Amino acid sequence: MKCIGVTGAHGFIGRHLVRQLSIMQDVKVVTCPSDSFADSGALQVFVRDCDVIIHLAAISRDPDEKVLYATNVGLVQKLIAAMMATDSTPLVMFASSSHENRETAYGMSKREGQRLFMDWANANNASYAGLVLPNVYGPGARVYHCSFVANFAYQLNHGIEPCLMVDAPMRLIYIDRLCKIIAERIDFSGIERVEIPWDFERKVSEMLAVFVGFKKHGFFIPDGFCETDARNLYATYVSYGEELNER
Repeated sequence: MKCIGVTGAHGFIGRHLVRQLSIMQDVKVVTCPSDSFADSGALQVFVRDCDVIIHLAAISRDPDEKVLYATNVGLVQKLIAAMMATDSTPLVMFASSSHENRETAYGMSKREGQRLFMDWANANNASYAGLVLPNVYGPGARVYHCSFVANFAYQLNHGIEPCLMVDAPMRLIYIDRLCKIIAERIDFSGIERVEIPWDFERKVSEMLAVFVGFKKHGFFIPDGFCETDARNLYATYVSYGEELNER
């Protein structure tokens, strides 16, 4: 049985990914409590028996960009230190971002995380996959955090006028598809940086128009979208009408 460890398991991607992995045969899923990163012994216990570690834990916002950078890089460093201390060489999959080439604290922290994990893998004959994620959407993404799709869906469901801050093209992938792609890679061997394929690319204003259409007309297939993407978008939209999504 393959043991798969997940950090950041209580986040948006983590919750969906743990559910996806848990239905797979011959797979045992263990999650890493966030406080384990403050306890080297607990972190060593987590990594020791893992065949695969999927590192999702990170922060995407902080008032102090130096804190954001230091936190994300520190999580990577602590994970590597725990693996070194226990002579563990699991396959590590790191959730990076399409922002990793930007000169922001978040982008630079992801870029540095990639470098640190690749150096560790090369030095220890281990396997590593750096996953460069596009924008991820779906039910359960935290509102007013890092998903403009979640913001639009929540605002339109609660009588709030959406604000279009930037109207740039965005590459998006539905959370369920992303989790299946990650799950399919648990037997990977080697070292690679891979850009996760996106479902579609649309400007922010076009995405807002889709959700406005759902509010006015219910489900329909917008021009230029396939039925699957339209249904995923609609499922996301209606999910933010539930009270449990108010945060």
